[in-house]
Amino acid sequence: MAVYKMIYRDGDNQATSDLHVVEKFCQADTKTQATKIFDDLFGPKWVVAGPLKLEPEKVPENVEFVN
Repeated sequence: MAVYKMIYRDGDNQATSDLHVVEKFCQADTKTQATKIFDDLFGPKWVVAGPLKLEPEKVPENVEFVN
């Protein structure tokens, strides 16, 4: 399984002049499967970028996966 990252706009941020983002991570076999996982949990409304497949050495330590 690969690790995918999705970048979302922070919906709780009221400042319209700044783009605050949050990163979410999941494990999936394919990019299509990762997209479905993220869409089912968070929907497409705040998507900035992704899902982005990460190389194993690029996965942050102690990351929390959504699945």
